[in-house]
Amino acid sequence: MTITIRDIKEEDIEKVHRINQRNIPNVSDITMEDLKWLCQRACFKKLVEDKEGIFGFILCFFSGHPYESPNYQWFVKNYDNFLYIDRIAIDERGQGKGIGSLLYGELEGFGTDSNSECLCCEVNIRPTNELSMRFHEKHKFEKVGEQDTETGKKTVALLTKRLKHTEQSHSGDRVNAAPGA
Repeated sequence: MTITIRDIKEEDIEKVHRINQRNIPNVSDITMEDLKWLCQRACFKKLVEDKEGIFGFILCFFSGHPYESPNYQWFVKNYDNFLYIDRIAIDERGQGKGIGSLLYGELEGFGTDSNSECLCCEVNIRPTNELSMRFHEKHKFEKVGEQDTETGKKTVALLTKRLKHTEQSHSGDRVNAAPGA
């Protein structure tokens, strides 16, 4: 299977939105308008596709961004220099094929190159998202806190992963990458 990792473009927003909405409650519900806003401002906005379409996507923000998400704001209060994973969602046909790991590999390279100290994200623990918790544990994320969101409807685990800084560069789009485990 030949896949491409590339930046999300304006013409991708509708398809990205559909993938997001199919992944609720593991990711938050979002309007097309809000998704466009996020995509215009994200520092890292990638998707994975093949000739049949998009497998999944990821949106991230640096620390210091004017973003009012309560989870992002928790990290702002507790960390100085981070890269926040706002959302990652994988379509059904991409599930279990290493697409999330592939996106996180690209993100780690980007975070290291941008001198971010750590990656930050949240995972639902009420309602539980066991698959995502196992995925983040596999990728060496550590739980650093918890908070209730959506007026008490959800509780999230707040996770971080320290980045190792190297001389290696990870920039640009990649083609013909093979998804990892």
